[in-house]
Amino acid sequence: MTQPASTLLSHIRLLYVEDEADTREEFSKFLKRRVGKLITGENGQDGLKRFEEQPTDIILTDLRMPGMTGLDMVRALREKGYRTPVIILSALSDSDTILEAVDLGIVKYHVKPVDTAVLVTQLEALAEQVLKSSVRTTLIAHQLVDPEQKQALEKALRGEISALIKERSGKGPRDLQAFIHGDRIEITARGTLTALEKTILNNRQNIKLVEYNRRVFYLESSHELETAISGVLGAPCKLEDVTVDGVHDVDQLVFKF
Repeated sequence: MTQPASTLLSHIRLLYVEDEADTREEFSKFLKRRVGKLITGENGQDGLKRFEEQPTDIILTDLRMPGMTGLDMVRALREKGYRTPVIILSALSDSDTILEAVDLGIVKYHVKPVDTAVLVTQLEALAEQVLKSSVRTTLIAHQLVDPEQKQALEKALRGEISALIKERSGKGPRDLQAFIHGDRIEITARGTLTALEKTILNNRQNIKLVEYNRRVFYLESSHELETAISGVLGAPCKLEDVTVDGVHDVDQLVFKF
């Protein structure tokens, strides 16, 4: 499942702010060929206005502009609660300014003239982060997945995980659901308790013991679980959390990919 990163940029909305008209026009042509939607601003104040009218996924802005600088614009957006990733372009390499940019959560600081190859690589990396965390999209192994593909993957995950639990514990779950959300997979397994565990639970004082043992079971099976899920997704994953409810016979696993 491999999709060129440049294709990911075609799903991204980008705000580009530059006060020099010739530079803005020329670089806009370069950006339009790569991003899904480009919005331009003539200065910091205009960029702020345009972002509030049409929020974008990424901001690319010049630093030194008359009136409101790029940093002032970003500061105003941060004060309004926006956490949009920002790349700053500047003709100067000023250590104090760079430190201030870091404090504002600006991810990259480029000294002009800009190395376009490096810039595109950074935009692609940000695009992947944005799309992965978006509730609007599902991104797996650098590829956007449509709803039908997502359902097919979730079905395959249900089969793989159910079979693995049965193989390793001797009893498969009565019901297992798999949901892909952003960069996480949530597995909910019901009815996994074995006959022995149910017998032990006849004494309610043993609940913590059974829950502990089941949690250890999943942790010790983490490599097999991660391998099975990676085989379905075509992307590496990691078991992040295990929650066991012995009273209601429900196990919840969270994987991150």
